[in-house]
Amino acid sequence: MMIKYALLISSIFFATINSFGQKRQSDNYIILTVEDSYSKGFEGIKKYYWIIEVDSIKNFDNNFYPLFLSGFSNNILERCVSGMDIDPYIFTKADTVFDWGYQYWNEIDHLEKLILKNRKKVQKITREWTERNSKEFISFFITPVKGIFCSSPLAKTGEWRTGYKGNVFIPYSSFDIDLQFFKTQKFIDISGEDFLKTKFRIFP
Repeated sequence: MMIKYALLISSIFFATINSFGQKRQSDNYIILTVEDSYSKGFEGIKKYYWIIEVDSIKNFDNNFYPLFLSGFSNNILERCVSGMDIDPYIFTKADTVFDWGYQYWNEIDHLEKLILKNRKKVQKITREWTERNSKEFISFFITPVKGIFCSSPLAKTGEWRTGYKGNVFIPYSSFDIDLQFFKTQKFIDISGEDFLKTKFRIFP
């Protein structure tokens, strides 16, 4: 009985996300990667990902949105493609399945490799922390990509916990790089942004 139920839930999940992919077209985005590390400590380099649509880029005061590449359940992805509010870090009974399928895993892995291989550093900040006798190094990179992403409002639980109010993004499929972006005025515009104003640490 449990096996049949699991297969039914899985079938509904893949039918929902496949329908989403058929309805959406690939769009152009900029992915902001933030790497945060300390000269002393055992944390290593922490990475955070944010995203903005290329068409919405202005010459100042651009708004990036949180991008989740991992840590979300099938239920969260299904809610995202349906346009329902989500909180990727609150788990309910519906959030016990993380089997996205081999094809979707490959899509995410492909996207991560594109981001790492084709990014450009646009800002670097060094902070002195005298109480820790340590330095903090924060680097900001941008990668222009094409692909299909879903976006949904962050649920109230997430708003209360993080103080962030707005949409969050999850990758879906059809990812490719757009190197021509680096030759455009929008690249010049976004490169002049003060990325430190993005409160990148609000999500783990």
